[in-house]
Amino acid sequence: MAETLIELDERGRAALKAHGAKPGARYIAEFLPDGSIHLTPAVIMTAAEAAMWRHNPQVAAYLAAGSFDGEEIDLDAS
Repeated sequence: MAETLIELDERGRAALKAHGAKPGARYIAEFLPDGSIHLTPAVIMTAAEAAMWRHNPQVAAYLAAGSFDGEEIDLDAS
């Protein structure tokens, strides 16, 4: 992994867009004992989306298996 020097502005902020971060992106920050910060892209879902996945575990399992190829899925099918 290539090292990059990132400087903080007077408010303690760093611009990450030049390093691939997209505007509005969210990250989980892990602050390590050595002072380093590990950022992991965060996947956020709404409460409604979470309820949909709980209500349709077969669809969630199908998508998680990686076999979805873009065809329509009938969420009402038993």
